[in-house]
Amino acid sequence: MKKILLIPFLLSFHFAYAGTGSGSDEILFILSIIAIMSIILAVLYTIDFIKRIIKERKNRKAAHLNDEGISDNNS
Repeated sequence: MKKILLIPFLLSFHFAYAGTGSGSDEILFILSIIAIMSIILAVLYTIDFIKRIIKERKNRKAAHLNDEGISDNNS
């Protein structure tokens, strides 16, 4: 997990202009950290959402196939 977070944190320093010495660097750095953390959360929630959709479709397909099998046996 630490290796996955290392690259986004290294890329976030690109947005902080430390060489200028101004007080706005801190705000830019904090905003870049928040942006990267929100991107990570969005990806994780998207993966969970897609897994849930796939599971629901498999369940529907299995129920549909099961219903067809029961109706064919009754005829």
